[in-house]
Amino acid sequence: MTSAGESELSVFVGAEVLPDDVGPGVPQDLRAQVSQDAIGQVVLRWTAPLQDADGGELTGLDRYVVLRRAEGFGALASVATLSADALEAAEGILGSGVVEYVDRDLEPLTVYEYSVIAIDAAGNESSQATSVQVQSAGIKVPVGLQAVGGFRRVTLTWQASDEEDLLGYNVYSADSSDSSDEDYERLAGDGGTFTTGLTTFVHTELTTDEVRYYRITAVTARGESQRSAFVGVQVE
Repeated sequence: MTSAGESELSVFVGAEVLPDDVGPGVPQDLRAQVSQDAIGQVVLRWTAPLQDADGGELTGLDRYVVLRRAEGFGALASVATLSADALEAAEGILGSGVVEYVDRDLEPLTVYEYSVIAIDAAGNESSQATSVQVQSAGIKVPVGLQAVGGFRRVTLTWQASDEEDLLGYNVYSADSSDSSDEDYERLAGDGGTFTTGLTTFVHTELTTDEVRYYRITAVTARGESQRSAFVGVQVE
């Protein structure tokens, strides 16, 4: 536009907006470590991709999907979806671009394998990050449980636990091989808050010819192990 007026319009040009069909780059440096705060937790950390998979500018990073499988069974399957906004919360604490996820309620002493994929706002997925494996923390279940029936009593023995912070053992008893965990009764003994500090226990005042079933656990300063497999025995 000039003082004399406005010119005619220029020749038009057109442009096609191409769809975003390129996924983000692969998340890097995936690491897994056992949580020091609680049994049954694994902490995952990885570095966010800086580019799209084709090396171009990273566009529209939207979320991450955490994949997991236990003991090598089956395919890696989704266990969590995290908004990419979690990255902002982690910056300044873990370092720029580092994302953290805590996987909870895991089975103790189990080997888990993890991977991560990144997804942009258009739904394009990255390739899976190089997987990592870690064994969850836990308290070893006592082994070697044996039961011998006697006159109105049952004598139980088992192998000593090698847990460093072991306090003792709990002995549980039920009257059926089909009993659920809730049906098993913890037996009182000389241990106070647990049944016994020994690797043997005598269950007395039983009824002749009845059949009893037993399971045991290790009790440590960190908590109680899962229960052992049951053994059954007939009282004489």
